Amino acid sequence: MKKVLAFAACAALAIVGCRTTAARQTVVDNTKWQYGRMLGTATKDMFLDLFDIAYVNFAVGDGLLAEVQFTKVGHFGAGWADTIRFGTRPRAIGTWSERQAEYGLSLFYWRDINRHASYGTSTLFDQSTSYQGFDLDHQNQTGHWLDVGAHVHALLIGAEGYASPKEALDFVFSATKWVVTLIPIRSGLHSIGCDVLWIDPSSDDSESNWREMGGDAAGAVYQGNTPFFERPRDGGALKAPEKPLEKK
Repeated sequence: MKKVLAFAACAALAIVGCRTTAARQTVVDNTKWQYGRMLGTATKDMFLDLFDIAYVNFAVGDGLLAEVQFTKVGHFGAGWADTIRFGTRPRAIGTWSERQAEYGLSLFYWRDINRHASYGTSTLFDQSTSYQGFDLDHQNQTGHWLDVGAHVHALLIGAEGYASPKEALDFVFSATKWVVTLIPIRSGLHSIGCDVLWIDPSSDDSESNWREMGGDAAGAVYQGNTPFFERPRDGGALKAPEKPLEKK
């Protein structure tokens, strides 16, 4: 009954006409609305989101480290490790080298990490990084602030495992999108001019790049000067600042 009411509401909006954001329209314009293409894309996104929920990897090398995270608010630990790691990371699998030193409590958890992929999926190489600073500033590298997990390294061997509630929710939305693509409800809604922009909490599905091209309705997130603000150690961070132009 709810699906019938939703379909009727969309049909009414299509008749009277409605407006949309540029980001949403960009997704609509770029989407390949053929049934086979849509189902293939929805299937790929669903499985990738499934592999984002949790990861486990193991390590061999020198180190002594213990870390537990019940969200980043309940985060505590200390230690160092210089290891070769193998297993999984979010949306990736393979082998990589990792040097790290870390310590802290709750929001004031500090990390110095250098991660370099050696063999595995292309997504693993995308996660190669080097940074130093408070963990709360590096959610792209170390997960969402609601993640839970632990990392232990004892002398020569270690293991790390994490799970993400946010990615679990993201998977639920992807699975829902897959179901209504399979039926196919999405094709029917599009045929009457009601194009649905699906919720993607992690902004990592196939349509996310198109959505960014159209602009984010929420606007850019501003991060001012705080004790947590650190810059990743990359080539751009090592460039000398440019001199300001003189006023004529």
